[in-house]
Amino acid sequence: LLFKNITLKYQQKIEEQHQNMKQINTKLEQIISIVAHDIRSPLNATHSLLTIYKENSKIIDAEKENLNYALQSIEILDDTLLNLLEWSARNIHGVKKNKQNIAVKKYITMVTDQLSAQLLLKNINLSVTIPQNAVAFVDPDHFNTILRNVLTNAIKFSYNDSTIHLSATLNTKEVVISIQDYGVGISTEKLNNLMGQIQLPAYGTQGERGSGFGLALSTELLKENNGRMIINSEVDKGTTFVLYLPMNPKP
Repeated sequence: LLFKNITLKYQQKIEEQHQNMKQINTKLEQIISIVAHDIRSPLNATHSLLTIYKENSKIIDAEKENLNYALQSIEILDDTLLNLLEWSARNIHGVKKNKQNIAVKKYITMVTDQLSAQLLLKNINLSVTIPQNAVAFVDPDHFNTILRNVLTNAIKFSYNDSTIHLSATLNTKEVVISIQDYGVGISTEKLNNLMGQIQLPAYGTQGERGSGFGLALSTELLKENNGRMIINSEVDKGTTFVLYLPMNPKP
């Protein structure tokens, strides 16, 4: 009886702690939603105003260049905020997957359009070769996040006036996406510690500041979608990210 009473007390304490954690998570979710709205709304408004101002024909080229820098800074900040919010949501609720067949070329086009200003600012040529029949079985939102983070990383560490090659091939079970840049590269020591871990913020070739979340988040999302990533890099010669995404198995 004594043992049973002790066990019941422990169970009650565990249940109380569980309920407390649920309440804390609910509050955190509310706080994150409020912060996201309060930060992203003025960011988007400022971005829109700067874009309208830049399109004014009376603005000289030097001013347009400064506006491009401002717009890029807002886009990077917004991207960092999105990563932070998604990371927080994952730790509060876990990952909610909605796997489906997606046309890889369509989603890649969406992401590259979003990053066109960053490419233009550094005069980077993006070469894209994606077969029309490339179809991956993944969560589309997760795929957007993965691709956006990897491509943003490639742009950040690429030199001005260089090229990034984005291509896809198919094997029997996977869509294989390769993103190759010719930038600063990654040392072997850093490469060994890169996958799946939050990194200290790094700075790109034009001083672009990262969040440290991007690649760790991408690695986790790939695992959740039964995918994987391999990184090959050489200092001062560039980096190649290879993403392996599953295709829907035939019944």
